[in-house]
Amino acid sequence: MVSIKTEITINAPPQTVRSTFLDFESHAKWNPFFVRVKDVGEVNPGTGLEIDMKLKGETTVRTMKPVVLVNSEDELKWKGNLGFDSVFVGAHYFKFESIEDGAATRLVQGEDFGGFLVPVLNLVGLFEKTKASFEDLNEALKKEAESRA
Repeated sequence: MVSIKTEITINAPPQTVRSTFLDFESHAKWNPFFVRVKDVGEVNPGTGLEIDMKLKGETTVRTMKPVVLVNSEDELKWKGNLGFDSVFVGAHYFKFESIEDGAATRLVQGEDFGGFLVPVLNLVGLFEKTKASFEDLNEALKKEAESRA
């Protein structure tokens, strides 16, 4: 198993950060990693998402179709796989933690990867690119959410 975890402080309340992220139609304007997120209406556990993503340093856009596991005031989590969990699976999460008496947010973004392809993908540098892409998303979300606050 490989785990990636990133975090950033955003000078906007958690509800603003969360609503900015859940405004899927706007991602194409500000998000360098998730270049398109199909608007699916309400996001509940069991909802299927469709996300076009582009890893940092790549030109190829890949579509993933994860399923939402959790959507609460302080966390959004989904799971996607490549065929079967035993081949490749990722549980991606965003935690919106209130800090500074609710005036700011600690965004924690991470993913836990499993399956027999993990060692191979680690060797070819996929997880370094993924972490860099998470950090780019964090910075872009910070800029967008702070502009909405």
